[in-house]
Amino acid sequence: MARKLKEELEYTSRMVTEENRKGKKLTSDLLITLGVVGGIAAGGLAAYFFSRGKESTPKETSSTIISDTTNSTTTQPPITETTTTSTTTQPPITQPPITETTTTSTTIPDNQPPIIENIEFKDAVLKGQNQNIKVCAREENPNDYSVIKIDSNEIKLGISERKGDLVCYTGSFNPSEYYNKEGEIQAEIVLSDKFGNSVTKYIKFVVNLEPPKIINVKIDRVDLGKYKIYADVEDENLKDVILIVGNEKIPLYSENGIFSTIFETLKDIEFRILASDKFNMSSEYNGKIEFSKDNPNVYYALQNGLDKIYIYLIAPLDNDKYQDSNEKSFVDKLLRHQNILKIPTYFKYTENITSDGLITDEELESFDKFTKLVEELYNFIGQVGTLNLIKTVDYSSNLGLKMGFDKEIAKWATVKAIGYYGIAVVDKGLPENFDEIYLLTKATQIDKYGDKLVDFSPIVFYSVDGENFVLIPDAGIETWMLAKHMKLISDSGFDILKHPEMFEGLNGKIIANAYSIFDANYGINYIEQTLNRRTLKPTDKDVWDLIMLQWNLYSNKAPQLGGGNKLYNRDFPWYDSDKLDALYQDANTRRQALLFLFYLDNATFDMEKGKKVFGIEGAKTALIQAEKEYEAISKLYPDGKIGIWKEDPRYYYYGWLMDRQNHGLSNTVYQYIGVKIDEYKTWPEFIQLANQRSAIDQYITKNWKYWDLVKFAMGYERWARGGSVKGMDELDTINFTIPQTLKAFGFPVVNVYIEPTPLGASPYEWAITLPDYIVNNLKNTFSEKKILIGPGNIFSLYLCKEGLEKDGIKEVYIWLRNYNKIYLMKK
Repeated sequence: MARKLKEELEYTSRMVTEENRKGKKLTSDLLITLGVVGGIAAGGLAAYFFSRGKESTPKETSSTIISDTTNSTTTQPPITETTTTSTTTQPPITQPPITETTTTSTTIPDNQPPIIENIEFKDAVLKGQNQNIKVCAREENPNDYSVIKIDSNEIKLGISERKGDLVCYTGSFNPSEYYNKEGEIQAEIVLSDKFGNSVTKYIKFVVNLEPPKIINVKIDRVDLGKYKIYADVEDENLKDVILIVGNEKIPLYSENGIFSTIFETLKDIEFRILASDKFNMSSEYNGKIEFSKDNPNVYYALQNGLDKIYIYLIAPLDNDKYQDSNEKSFVDKLLRHQNILKIPTYFKYTENITSDGLITDEELESFDKFTKLVEELYNFIGQVGTLNLIKTVDYSSNLGLKMGFDKEIAKWATVKAIGYYGIAVVDKGLPENFDEIYLLTKATQIDKYGDKLVDFSPIVFYSVDGENFVLIPDAGIETWMLAKHMKLISDSGFDILKHPEMFEGLNGKIIANAYSIFDANYGINYIEQTLNRRTLKPTDKDVWDLIMLQWNLYSNKAPQLGGGNKLYNRDFPWYDSDKLDALYQDANTRRQALLFLFYLDNATFDMEKGKKVFGIEGAKTALIQAEKEYEAISKLYPDGKIGIWKEDPRYYYYGWLMDRQNHGLSNTVYQYIGVKIDEYKTWPEFIQLANQRSAIDQYITKNWKYWDLVKFAMGYERWARGGSVKGMDELDTINFTIPQTLKAFGFPVVNVYIEPTPLGASPYEWAITLPDYIVNNLKNTFSEKKILIGPGNIFSLYLCKEGLEKDGIKEVYIWLRNYNKIYLMKK
């Protein structure tokens, strides 16, 4: 039996050895066999082999040994294992089996691969830098090197450390020599022992790392404050390119291989461009946008407070990236007046100047002049008041530009004229007539006189009860009317521009005409609305026929139109403001008197038709009829006689006074003319006494030559018309013909009312304007406390205060066809 087992074991060992030589792997089979039939030693060895396993030896390739440390290698002797082989020979059937046992001693090689405990390496390697690898394993029979395989390349690592069965291999190599791209690669680490047992591990790491290359950065100015930033960045693993300004991050996007973005700024900024790849490698570029150098004018304007919405006006000046002295002056002025850039005409004008990128001396001068006009219009119209400030100022500015007020400085009077005219057109809807307003501004440009032409400030009528009446002209409408009036005068053949001394009177005429036609509560328009159901407008033809009729009739006495030798009140020279101002030094007084002179009555008594006429027709009739009376009286004065008795017209003036003295006003007439009611019995006696006395009437007659003309004309009207014209009574002469005729002679007239009215007296009587020198002498001679001087220096019988008070009069006032009583005396 023993012999047979020996023969069988020997046979099996030879068979395993042979089969393994042929490449078969019969270890497990052998171990299984040994596990069944072998002894205790054979079973333990088989179990060790089973736990290690077996790997094929790697194919031999060319390799480079890279070792940091070279250590001597100790080879462990092979494990020797004794194997018993048993062979059994089966005897023939006829013979019993013969058993032979053989004992053989066999050396078994190490078949266990190294056990890798740890691998140290860099996860990422910069381009040009080395990868350092350290591999530590457990192995009793380590090879002299381990191998790193990268693609078809092998890199050998030498032993750097040996301690017991612990062996470490280290090495350093430049991955770029084996892989020229940036990215992750896989390396195969192979450890083998001296018997060809090996183990393989795979590691991954990133090689050839380098930050993105920012090749070039370019900044293009796309528009004002708008820049396109280009960045040429190279990196095969690029992730993003970002513009960083302060805390703001803006991505750049690829466009034809170039990264770019738009950035807007109106100031100098520093920026960074950060390029990053997917391996968190980054590059940075530091740059600056110098807005101030690209846009010196805009930058200067913004730094000094220009609203950003207006920067495009200045932008063309920076085409050359330079600010010259003219440009700086231009910007400085624009900064001071940027509030008017909201005016479209001014904005457009400014834009036209800057559009070519140049500011010439001439342009700067024009800009100064036009800016002054628009700024003054803006302030003036805003102060006066308008429904739409911007629209009105824009209209007036455009009007001024058309008239060349960027080449000529518009005087203040011109600013007012254009501003008022704008209000008339924009707010009131009146039609523009360029020739008319152009003529008006020609006049307002005349020094000294232009201001008087467009003085539409309020006229104040002071009342002793404190309820003053303030006449506020409708400056817009009246400027429009003034422009039209001047054009009509010019078209008539009279060059009004050559006679600026007439401007103040013309201004007073327009104010009086407009008030009496449109604004007075009981003026001409009131009559037309009441009787004819018609509302008058400044554009109506018959309105202008009336206005021009008055001009023609009154101006024919003016020296400028050849009327210097006509009989006329030359102490109210409305046609010559130089003289007028000397005679009436208070402007408000002058303007009151001008109102009285040019006021158009809403009615009159038509002496030819024997009836009252009203409205436009009444006003025309009053003017024409008064002119006829003027002609008749002028032929008689100073010595002409009237009536069948060839009487002096002045007698009827005295007859009027005697009548009032005998109808409740005895003290008033006495103060006025110096004759008491009980001193005479007849009219001639009254006249004789009057010529002997020295009272107010005599004083004025002696010291002012035109007072005699007043008495003559008044007496004529009282005689010729009072009672001699069918249907006409005394009140009609007081109401219509006397004041209207006196105005034809150049005397400003207004009626003065008294209350209570004595029985038989008139509730109102005429009063005329006296020059300052007469008024002042009257006050000094007859005591200011005893007489009343009304608005416009008016004086007459009903202003003898002392006498009125004695006669029981409580109130003295004037009435300007409105709701207000202007009290001169009120008890």
